[in-house]
Amino acid sequence: MAKLSSPFIVISGDDDFSQDRYIAYRKTAWKKRHITLRDGADMSEVDLVNLCETEPIFDEGQGRVIFLDNAQELKCGKVWSEYVDKRNPANLSNLFLAIVRDAKMPACWSSLAKKGTSVAFMKPRPWESKKILDGIDDEAEGLKLKLDLGVADLIYRLLGNNLRSVVNELTKVSYLVGPDRLVRKEHVVKVMVSSVEIEPHQVMEAAFGKNKKLAQNRLSKLFKLSGDPVCIPIVVSGLHQVEKLLIARQILDQDGSVADVAIRLGIHEYVCKINIVPTAQKHTAKALLGHMNNLCKLDFQIKGAARSKRTLVELAVLAIAA
Repeated sequence: MAKLSSPFIVISGDDDFSQDRYIAYRKTAWKKRHITLRDGADMSEVDLVNLCETEPIFDEGQGRVIFLDNAQELKCGKVWSEYVDKRNPANLSNLFLAIVRDAKMPACWSSLAKKGTSVAFMKPRPWESKKILDGIDDEAEGLKLKLDLGVADLIYRLLGNNLRSVVNELTKVSYLVGPDRLVRKEHVVKVMVSSVEIEPHQVMEAAFGKNKKLAQNRLSKLFKLSGDPVCIPIVVSGLHQVEKLLIARQILDQDGSVADVAIRLGIHEYVCKINIVPTAQKHTAKALLGHMNNLCKLDFQIKGAARSKRTLVELAVLAIAA
């Protein structure tokens, strides 16, 4: 938790659950203060300054704190800036906490964060699977649970990158475990059901990643949810995927660096390092060219009058994942 050293605190990020938990923690820590709750969508900067400068009457307590939720919705400018500049940073009797429900902070709140105390709660990106699994382990530890081998991965596959669901479901599981507090796979399947929406590109990502079982599971679920019409998006996503991997493979074969791959593909170097390059290294350029040729033929077939389009797609996915 952020150390209180300023009358201004800014929390930001796209992880609403962690933000809400932090807010609850702060409310408990400040239970002797007078707490005022406001929403940025319902205020102007003049309203906010007037609120901050208004001193409520206290019977007892340690001061006041204003929570401004959805701060990104409030357009602030000179009036708010002047108020912040004149505030004594050593005076902690009246506190202000801005809650920015977005990964990108507007300039005024970014400036406030630099002057005060800030903390960010960001969801791990889809390719940061290790960070997601570590987060599941941390939440289990917080509930005094131990996860058996493979349980974190199972929870991830069922619930995805949804920390709120993970905590809720682990709380339910905690009533099933024995004195050892060990969560086994049988506990998980009794309580949790899959809530992850599968996208066509995820099927091909698993296939090119040589994870045959995952590719099959995703493909099966996608067909169950969407039927044969999803064949075209799957193949199109495969063509996009194989094109990127082929470019990466060719650059690596010419002793190019991860940075070279990132520049050529126009994506962040970190994404290349943990996602594109490791996947490309599982294939030869020749094999990728073969997959591209097969996917081009398949694209023509499923857009035409071919029969058993689902079977053709299933065979293509299995061939890539083999």
